[in-house]
Amino acid sequence: MNDSQPQIATFCKFPFVRDLVIKWDKNKEYPPMQDYNLDAMLQFRHLRALQLNHLASLSHMEYLLTHFGERLEVLCVVLVKNTVRDIRFTMIFSLCPNLELLILKNIPNPVNDAAWIMSSFNRLKKLYLKVNRSANDEPVRLSDFLLGRNLTEVTLDGLTVSAEQLKATNKLILDTDMLSQIIEFRLLVNPRNVTESYEEDLKKEGMILEKTLTSLRPSAIVVVFNILPMVGQPMQTVL
Repeated sequence: MNDSQPQIATFCKFPFVRDLVIKWDKNKEYPPMQDYNLDAMLQFRHLRALQLNHLASLSHMEYLLTHFGERLEVLCVVLVKNTVRDIRFTMIFSLCPNLELLILKNIPNPVNDAAWIMSSFNRLKKLYLKVNRSANDEPVRLSDFLLGRNLTEVTLDGLTVSAEQLKATNKLILDTDMLSQIIEFRLLVNPRNVTESYEEDLKKEGMILEKTLTSLRPSAIVVVFNILPMVGQPMQTVL
């Protein structure tokens, strides 16, 4: 996104736009969205997919979702690292209740982001989260991210989880219909600076979780479980 109002005005020539990508210049500071004349762009009545690249302000996202969110089926947000404190899942759901695909990259540790709201995303089929991880991240409640009843593909990259949460999630998969429609499940765990024995517990519970999913969904699932290197260590090949 740049400062050229004439370029924005030309949007009125394309009333049937369905996919929109907005990219911010990482080297610039931008005023609030309300300060731009975006009337022409906001008239896109057929928009179904919105991608926001290099986003550094959630207020910009909220402004756009207020106008487009109810019709969106696809939302992809790529944050500038270390620029926001939370991702506000409740806000996303309240403004985008019909999402089928949600992609969020470079998000902070979502430990306090009310991920339980995922149970309300009734149409969500595909979820991709890439966490900007830290050695000080607190473990999340893993099962909260898997509450969408129609999920078919899930990738959780860089979440900090505990062995206890892996075990609890495994039990929920066995006892409920969690991930009952899953086709592809990828979990890459941030181990934090834990002891060797604790990392072994993570691997053990991860293998059990993988075995459970494979046994319950033998013909329709691909499972990849891996533990990322601790922050500051070199990245190993990820399966």
